Amino acid sequence: VMDLLEPKNKDLPIREDKDHNILIPGVTQKTINSFGDFDEHFIPASQNRTVASTKLNDRSSRSHAVLLIKVQSGL
Repeated sequence: VMDLLEPKNKDLPIREDKDHNILIPGVTQKTINSFGDFDEHFIPASQNRTVASTKLNDRSSRSHAVLLIKVQSGL
């Protein structure tokens, strides 16, 4: 797994804990408080994906992307 927010972080392991939560040790985490915050990180991360041309598309993604969201309430 490559961290799209920090592309130099490559070959990160994917783990699952006893409660079946997905963990990626070393992955970049960002606090998001608004849609603007989300856009600020998501758009550059999307641009770090590997793309290449295929017979059907000029710009086809050559990978899968995983977006992990942890929701916390301040109540």
